[in-house]
Amino acid sequence: MPHSLLTKEKLVVVKHNDLIDAAQQLSVIESRIILTCISRINSKEILDPSVKFVLSVEDIKDLIGVSGKSSYENLKDAATRLYMREVILLKPSKRGTERRIRWVSEISYIPSEGVIELFFTPSISKLLSDIQKDFTQYKLENVLGFKCSYSIRLYELFKRWGGVGKLVCLEDLQDLLELRGKYPRWNNFRQWVLAPMIKDINATSDVKVSWEPVFRGRKVIAISFAYVLPKKKENPKHEIKSSVRRTTEDKIDNLQHYADMRKRFGNSLPANAIPVEIIEKLKEQGRW
Repeated sequence: MPHSLLTKEKLVVVKHNDLIDAAQQLSVIESRIILTCISRINSKEILDPSVKFVLSVEDIKDLIGVSGKSSYENLKDAATRLYMREVILLKPSKRGTERRIRWVSEISYIPSEGVIELFFTPSISKLLSDIQKDFTQYKLENVLGFKCSYSIRLYELFKRWGGVGKLVCLEDLQDLLELRGKYPRWNNFRQWVLAPMIKDINATSDVKVSWEPVFRGRKVIAISFAYVLPKKKENPKHEIKSSVRRTTEDKIDNLQHYADMRKRFGNSLPANAIPVEIIEKLKEQGRW
């Protein structure tokens, strides 16, 4: 695929929400490679898995301001790791099994040219193209300054969730970051994962976020996020045909989310963890 003529300020990432909701983990450099390639896709058209994406060291330098010999080594190492990276789709199949797919079917590093070449797998291609609804989009430039490898995932989830807040079970968040069991102690997770993510997002992106832990006794069981998303439309690649329909779907999804959290944690939830209007609506429906 030819190099995009767009500047990084105009590159937009569009993903189907099934991909946003999946468990996945990429390093910072791996994420930048994948997202740069995605930003060059016309998400309204069907992407043929035989299409080759080419990314050079110069592209990386231009996008993230990294220079020197380390750029070549970083690109080479990322190419090696990306071939093994997978995505775990969390929506269970009819048999109740997890579906695992790889990001790329083939990847090459050409040292003489300082170029990486890759092909997305057919399963990934379907989640990046021919998208008519149920998608998340954002400007690539908003995540290029992140230093923590998990920051992009949390940023994408905020964009996916919309609204102004979200109550998230700690175990669910760890699953989305593929960190279940890696940080069993809350203090370690907060210090090495949560705090760096929030710092990245507040410092260099268009989203502003705050959070507070939700306790059951002395144990943290969830995190209550409050965030501000940009009001200005981001000159998107994609237009939603019916914004009213999408807004209605979002409200239904939000109600179900909080109903599930109420059922899961009961009276352990603090009074301010769920918006008053959500509580009133759930009471009307007999789900509170």
